[in-house]
Amino acid sequence: MVALETSGLQFIPVADQTTPQGCDVAHAVRVERFAYASVNHAFLATCPLALALAMSERHVWQPAALSLYGEAIKRIDHIGSYACRNVNHAADGRLSEHPYAK
Repeated sequence: MVALETSGLQFIPVADQTTPQGCDVAHAVRVERFAYASVNHAFLATCPLALALAMSERHVWQPAALSLYGEAIKRIDHIGSYACRNVNHAADGRLSEHPYAK
């Protein structure tokens, strides 16, 4: 959590959660904004995922945007991280990776 707190990422800690379907999420945060870019809507991510995204923005995405386009990324459109569902939204079968916000 200390690394996240110094990353510039704006987030809210989220309590661990368990569902009857087995969609358990532990050590997660709700990402509200990146250090340099806004997001189209807040999203749930585990701490390791949130930290990886924060470091990617700082060390890869923003430098690449500045180098290629001469300006920083202003907004990142997020299309999903957590969803308690089976692979391919099937009625039966194994859970996809989405129920873990990884």
